[in-house]
Amino acid sequence: MWIYLVMVLLVAADQAIKYWARNVLLLKMGGQSPFLGRFLDLYYAENTGAAFSIFRNGTVFFIIVTAVFLIVLAYVLVRVRKRKIALLNTALAMIIAGGIGNLIDRVSQGYVIDMFHFGFFEFPIFNFADTLITIGAVLLFVFVLFFYEKHFPGKKKKEEEAEIADAEFVPADEETDEEEKQDGVESDE
Repeated sequence: MWIYLVMVLLVAADQAIKYWARNVLLLKMGGQSPFLGRFLDLYYAENTGAAFSIFRNGTVFFIIVTAVFLIVLAYVLVRVRKRKIALLNTALAMIIAGGIGNLIDRVSQGYVIDMFHFGFFEFPIFNFADTLITIGAVLLFVFVLFFYEKHFPGKKKKEEEAEIADAEFVPADEETDEEEKQDGVESDE
């Protein structure tokens, strides 16, 4: 159950940060402010597209895609949560929370509020939900790459058993041909 509480807290944090960006950063600070020296700046932006503002004005498309994606991930989380795999559960919870945070914006406003910008190199403006999705995806990649087999060994074993069974299977006609060849070789001797 803790994973659901974590998701709620992450979504709440995302929405609180976006509320601050809209009501303080935009209205009282003119939409931008230095933050953490040259490392990170704050810039208010309304993003109608996807990550890095690609596919602008695709709000309805992204609402549908995000909703479907979230349903699939929630189903996976419910199925694997019982295994108590902290890395996998955390990764899925972060991706889902980030997706919900951005989905709330798209449905309620028609755009996603972005506010963080790296000051030391050129990188698109992003938000807390984007950070959750990115870190969650990296954790999921690490899990699949290094720990999947440990926690889900049956799937690979079944595939290996199927390959072995296919390799050992010889059709009846081929068995008869092989036996005749061996009988023929034996009778010649």
